[in-house]
Amino acid sequence: MRTDKILVLAVAVSVLFAACGADETTRSTSAPPTTPATAGTPTTGATLQPVGSGELGRFVWDGWVLDKQGAGPQLCAAVLTSLPPQCEGLPVAGLDWDDVPWAESAGDTTWAEVHASGTFDGKVFTLTEPPAAPEPLPDLFPDRDFTTPCSQPDGGWAVSDPSSELAFEAARTYAEAQPDFAGLWVDQLLAPGERENEEHDPGVFVANFTFTGDLDRHRAALAGIYGGPSCVSLGPRPLADLRALQARVFETLGGPEAEAAGIYGRFGMSGSANQFRGVVEVSVMVVTGDGAQAWLDEEFGPGLVEVRSYLRPAT
Repeated sequence: MRTDKILVLAVAVSVLFAACGADETTRSTSAPPTTPATAGTPTTGATLQPVGSGELGRFVWDGWVLDKQGAGPQLCAAVLTSLPPQCEGLPVAGLDWDDVPWAESAGDTTWAEVHASGTFDGKVFTLTEPPAAPEPLPDLFPDRDFTTPCSQPDGGWAVSDPSSELAFEAARTYAEAQPDFAGLWVDQLLAPGERENEEHDPGVFVANFTFTGDLDRHRAALAGIYGGPSCVSLGPRPLADLRALQARVFETLGGPEAEAAGIYGRFGMSGSANQFRGVVEVSVMVVTGDGAQAWLDEEFGPGLVEVRSYLRPAT
């Protein structure tokens, strides 16, 4: 059985309801497995290069760089935690592992987390100075709010029907089957150490269900299924529509039309269907120029898709 764990998927979508209520693939900050660096590790043998005429911008990177003999070093937005770890990302020129004494190696692969500065020409990230220790990663999409929009009932959040207190999955099944279902998340009421039954005890979280209309009907239906604390509120867009849009976005952003607009998804991509805002958020390895958002608005609809770059413009 294959036991490798995908920390970040470059072009895949997963459904994470219980924790955050969004279809999401996220960049991981977990480290690959470590072993001491050994002599004779792979290196490009290249020297730092000046900016060339094909430069599309100067950028900085904070994250993993991985160098497998025969493939060369790459910036990794996705890391497979086998030993040695693996990735497919953006090729790097000008890297000398002697400048990265904290690097680690296993077999034919060397890797490290670094802060790097360089230029991008559409194909390669070329270092303009030796790498340094990594800096904290920014949150590309920081606006997540998992608080419950409904007012707390008199007497607090309580179990209304003990006979159905374990029916959360049935309530979820009902909600997801509705054409106007817009999202689902849980708002934890107790700290982890205070929970007796973290998975099903309806006294430890509020189940939040959102729909795009007919809220009274949905409240009545859910009250007959689930007896734990719950909130039914209005959502911005059917989640099925967002999922379909997300799939289309992932199919498109790795292609030539996206690159013509300055969006380079083929080197690594992650994304989420943000049920709270009704938009698809995508992070790609590189975004260049000023035309990316205008192209996304024209291709997918105004404001429906937002893109961010793992490589950040140098200041």
